[in-house]
Amino acid sequence: MNKLIFLSLVFCTFSLTVLSAQTKYKQVESCDNAPILCGLAQLDGQKDKSIKYLNQTGPHPTLCFGNGVAQNTVWWSFLGNGAEFEIEVEIDRKNCENPGSGCSGLQVGVVKGCIGEPIDCNATCDDSKKDAVVLSGTSNNCQNYFIWIDGCCGDVCPYKIVVKKGKDQVGKIPLPLPNFTVWGSTVENTTVDLIQVGDLSQDCSVDIDWTIDGEKAPQYKNLKYIKDYQLGTEPVEFCVTWSLGNTLQNNKLCDQQTKCFTLTPKKVTSLSARIESDLLLRYDFNSNALVVKNPGVLTHGSLILVNTHSSLQKRYELTGADQSISMRDMRPGTYVAQITDGVHTKSLKFVKI
Repeated sequence: MNKLIFLSLVFCTFSLTVLSAQTKYKQVESCDNAPILCGLAQLDGQKDKSIKYLNQTGPHPTLCFGNGVAQNTVWWSFLGNGAEFEIEVEIDRKNCENPGSGCSGLQVGVVKGCIGEPIDCNATCDDSKKDAVVLSGTSNNCQNYFIWIDGCCGDVCPYKIVVKKGKDQVGKIPLPLPNFTVWGSTVENTTVDLIQVGDLSQDCSVDIDWTIDGEKAPQYKNLKYIKDYQLGTEPVEFCVTWSLGNTLQNNKLCDQQTKCFTLTPKKVTSLSARIESDLLLRYDFNSNALVVKNPGVLTHGSLILVNTHSSLQKRYELTGADQSISMRDMRPGTYVAQITDGVHTKSLKFVKI
């Protein structure tokens, strides 16, 4: 089992929030490409027109709880803020194209995530000449939501999005940021088993990026851990940055937070000190095994196991790596395990039930 080390860290955090005035955005033809608008205020007032050609990227197999089939879907997206929302899609009926098709107007809906759960939708197509469709619900903070708009029977209509409720606040990365945990040896010139960052206090649609000593580490993108990191002799700074918004589109971030910590390797002292601090010897009741955690401390030597009642003695050679010695076939009783290289020793007394 890995040794869990909680470090007392002095850490630093940085934040960036980008707010912009009303800008003309464009609908897109696939959910994956929808620009993440940082709040409903940016979505309010946007105007566009449904497309004239087949583009069946809307929810499948039906658009909305068994109703409607995707024809010419377009998409918008916004960042949730944890509040109730009400979004109205106003349809310019007099300028719709596709007359005489048997149905007319627009179908609309909002989903959490591109292939996530539907929050609200309306896929009813009739000749009632509705001039607006309303979507409502409650968004989770810092989650991405996607609005699809589709023409009834492929109808092509100009429309305007009007936000009636929920545009007064912007989604944020929740604070405080999580802490780091280091598993395994932190002795200089050894391998750290795991460097891990905790979860945010809310489930957010964030990108995660690591830097190590100021250098980007793209191999760890969107991971919450670094495995098998090789330490040297000098301190190393690890930073994690959480980003909300379209990180692939320059300057389209909605919020960004960074937290760092510095891992200072333990200096190698005497072999006796390393045996005491880094060589782990314990009995695992669950697996009924004697566990040796040996991060290269002793490359030779023996483990001697003695039953104190029967004087039964067994000897195992150390391999210089971690070992697990099964005790399933051994009698219950009190045992003493001793690791030795002939000069240095480490002992453990335990009871096998």
